[in-house]
Amino acid sequence: MTNDLYSRLFTIGIQVTGKRLKMVDIESTLIDACYEIENDSRLLSLLFAWVEKYSNLIIISKFLKTYKLSSAKRGKCPWVAALLIMTKKKSSLISSFLNSDDFSCMSGSPSVVKIQAERHGAIAPLKSHGIIVPKNFIRIRDIDVAAPDVIAKRNLQFKNRLLIGATARADVITAIMLKAENPYQAAQMANVAYSFANKVFNEVKCFKLEKLASSF
Repeated sequence: MTNDLYSRLFTIGIQVTGKRLKMVDIESTLIDACYEIENDSRLLSLLFAWVEKYSNLIIISKFLKTYKLSSAKRGKCPWVAALLIMTKKKSSLISSFLNSDDFSCMSGSPSVVKIQAERHGAIAPLKSHGIIVPKNFIRIRDIDVAAPDVIAKRNLQFKNRLLIGATARADVITAIMLKAENPYQAAQMANVAYSFANKVFNEVKCFKLEKLASSF
């Protein structure tokens, strides 16, 4: 795993060794970490621990849009499907995505995984989608994820979603606070349509929200 990904994970609250970065997007970080699981299996436990506490702060439509762009270049990643399953969100978008492809995979060597799954059982919600992860392969611990007030000091996007909700509006406001100079920049930073970013930008610019981020 690259130092940059470590630092991005640290910034969104996963307790790995890294440094705080100013601009870190939650959805793209989670997706990049899913792709890295094949090289660092401990990420599976860390990501599952994060979504168990903070799945309500993921914007599912944005997550899927970001994954679609990423998979076009990097190929399919079944661990993205696993992460969405473990959010336990009741979402038609998630259901449609999970039914759109075969995400069957195993968390390691097939021979080892089969033996361990028979001995300890497999995680049921994943198994129903053909993703076999033995229960003893996963450790979901509170200590692996920072408390919300701690993460809010590290990541402005996380903080605004806590305050406003996991919405595109929250992300546009985050972009404005992080010095987006115009609606186009805000749209690019928040990964939303220009028309929406322009509407929010004009609504909030009179409050000079970017000044609130000067000490962030």
